[in-house]
Amino acid sequence: MTTDEKVITDLPYRVELATDSWESVVEEGKKLTDKKIDSDPILSWTLRRPTGTPRPASLG
Repeated sequence: MTTDEKVITDLPYRVELATDSWESVVEEGKKLTDKKIDSDPILSWTLRRPTGTPRPASLG
């Protein structure tokens, strides 16, 4: 699996890209995940981090 657009568009069969940039897909996913966490009391309590503490890079 790859997100390299050149590799994807050079494939010998038809591939449709949903977006011009994978970054926008990732950012939207992060926003939706944060919204889900914030709206669920259990998730919010479990995953709460102190104010001003950035998330580890692996979590976005």
